[in-house]
Amino acid sequence: MFSNKYILLYTSLIIVLIATVLSLAATLLQPFQNRNIRIEKMQNLLAAAGVETTTDNAQELYDKLIVKELLVNSEGKIIQDERKPFEIDIKTQLAIEKEYQEGRGHEPAVFPVFIANNKGEQYMIVPVYGKGLWGPLWGYIAFEADYNTVKGVIFGHKSETPGLGANITSAEFQNQFKGKKIFNRTNQFVSIAVVHGGAASMPNHLDHGVDAISGGTITSKGVAAMLQRCLGNYKTYFLEHQQPLLDLDTIVVTDTTVIDTISEEEPSLTQEEAAIPQSEPTIKKTTSTPVPAQKPAYIRVVRPVDTIASRTVVSPTTDRSNALRLPVTAPDLAPKLGTTPEKPQNKPETVTPSTTTPVNPQNKPDTITPSVTPEPNNTVE
Repeated sequence: MFSNKYILLYTSLIIVLIATVLSLAATLLQPFQNRNIRIEKMQNLLAAAGVETTTDNAQELYDKLIVKELLVNSEGKIIQDERKPFEIDIKTQLAIEKEYQEGRGHEPAVFPVFIANNKGEQYMIVPVYGKGLWGPLWGYIAFEADYNTVKGVIFGHKSETPGLGANITSAEFQNQFKGKKIFNRTNQFVSIAVVHGGAASMPNHLDHGVDAISGGTITSKGVAAMLQRCLGNYKTYFLEHQQPLLDLDTIVVTDTTVIDTISEEEPSLTQEEAAIPQSEPTIKKTTSTPVPAQKPAYIRVVRPVDTIASRTVVSPTTDRSNALRLPVTAPDLAPKLGTTPEKPQNKPETVTPSTTTPVNPQNKPDTITPSVTPEPNNTVE
């Protein structure tokens, strides 16, 4: 029979031996574990942009398609330091940002932005992190070049209920996000809502909502809160890098009117337009202080022949975006398109019953003697 001392020494030796083996195994396997985590992260990043990968080609495709990695803060500034965007832990940064917003932190957190270029199309991919019913949620969202429209998403979870909340990983749920927008028409950040009862219940905001998961109420709310919180940290950066809604060099409106390049010189008229008499503008005398004349900028308007032609004149000191809402009918183009120009009200004409009336190129009223002796004072001077 063994003594207590022998049993204690034997047990201690076995424990130390097992601990050593486990520590050695963990140390030797750590590089492989880190590599698998990196590969899985690369696959998720590219999957959000619609790129399918395998564990064998994920690294190659990532290096080829991800052309730039950035760090930005919630104030929209690009941060350049020794930290690598790919290694940033979004959960930790969200905690730092919360302390900063509450006044307990010294500087805002940093959040990674991955810029991908696939077949000439550019996408911005950002990570998201939140909380579901039983554990954490995470994912990646890819945006198109307008920094507003969603290209694709991918979500993951740790322990949501199978068949209910776990359905956030299904293609049916994730495909709803394609084409949705996080900014409204006035460029206000509205995120993307996960709507119970269906996004059709909010017809005025169909671009900003998806259907919730049936039976996964808390998980659906967790996804909506995750998007609101995480994407809100990127809104300033996105707004600063969006293309302007109104391009002052080339403007294209959504109706049948297409406005070409704005120039500082009046566009030349065609031969048919030049043959049309041009009416003289009415000049009204005012007592206000005269303003120095400024050379206007002209916008050339082209319409189909079955629509009304118009020309908009914009002063260099006027907001050009208002020009699209203040069209002025151009009488010089109206005859060409089948409409009748208005006659100058300050110069009436006396028309005689002759068969042919010559065109006055200067648009000045003439004194025309009718074939019958006219009444006294009928001649316009």
